[in-house]
Amino acid sequence: MGSGQAQPAITNPPENRSGAHRNVHWRSPTVSRLTSTRPRCMTRFAFPDFEAYAEAIPSLQGRVKLASREQRGWSMEVVDAGGLVLVGGQSGAAAIYDGAYQAGVFGIYAPSAGSETTINGQQVHDGMFALLPPGVELHARSRAPGHYFGLDVPQLEMWQRMQREGIDLTTWDGKRPWVVQRPNAVVALAAATLDAVQRGGSPPPEAAGRGLRERLLQAVTDALAAPVPRERSGQPVTRGRMVRRAIAVIDARIESGESLAGLPQILNVSQRSLNRAFVESLGMSAQAYVGMTRLHAMRRALRAARPGDTVTSLAARLNIWDCGRMAGEYLQLFGIGPSEELHRALRTRS
Repeated sequence: MGSGQAQPAITNPPENRSGAHRNVHWRSPTVSRLTSTRPRCMTRFAFPDFEAYAEAIPSLQGRVKLASREQRGWSMEVVDAGGLVLVGGQSGAAAIYDGAYQAGVFGIYAPSAGSETTINGQQVHDGMFALLPPGVELHARSRAPGHYFGLDVPQLEMWQRMQREGIDLTTWDGKRPWVVQRPNAVVALAAATLDAVQRGGSPPPEAAGRGLRERLLQAVTDALAAPVPRERSGQPVTRGRMVRRAIAVIDARIESGESLAGLPQILNVSQRSLNRAFVESLGMSAQAYVGMTRLHAMRRALRAARPGDTVTSLAARLNIWDCGRMAGEYLQLFGIGPSEELHRALRTRS
């Protein structure tokens, strides 16, 4: 989110006397710069594709990979909540996210009904939320497109509040997401606030300006106040570490065109253990993840193609030899064939 990025263009501003929100057509990752410091101001973003959407997620650093063809548009609404960043997002497809929350910021993630989200092997259902610690690697899988709410909280303030409220932290080391599995007011308050601002009015009196900040933080700490469930064994952490190592190797080798034959041997684990770890964390086998990652690498290569490049030559650089099968899978995932993708890229550069 560097300062040299071009500003998104504001398009079709609504006729709204309250000035409560504005529409933005996405061009670059500058969400943090566009969020107004005025309470109750909403900035609404519409994204051309999942990659632009991934770049825009406040405070998250990582990559989104499609797990199914896009079914809806990708959008995001950002509201200043008395200095906190409140986000309402819409994903357009089932997807996998690999990355981490930036240093100095705790994240709150709450999915809507039907999204079937898993974060580091823990399911996060409608009405639940996950506390995402800063700097901790995350592997998240949503099995369907859907809405979600997000909230960014400064790390120091979050820790101070947890200590002040006497929250038991003896069973939580701050190195993994904390999923709250009980009814809480966080999701309802976030939804009511976003809905009110979207309609061009003001949030409920108790959720205005600094009052909104206090209510959101109190709702989070109230939900965290119950004892933290202890993990049954060290296996979830071990498998999470295995998945993290495997993803790093897979991504690096695919980008460099190296072979992934013998991946379990490279990681010094069995194929069965590797697949079990991937299924628990991401809902797919390691081999399925490899195939999906190759398709995303192929998409980036096609979009960066230069005159003289062909689908076959680009595929060969990525160690893809069955171009017919790749083309079918590419079309199924992205809704466009690799030849057409290449043609568009070359035409844009001509």
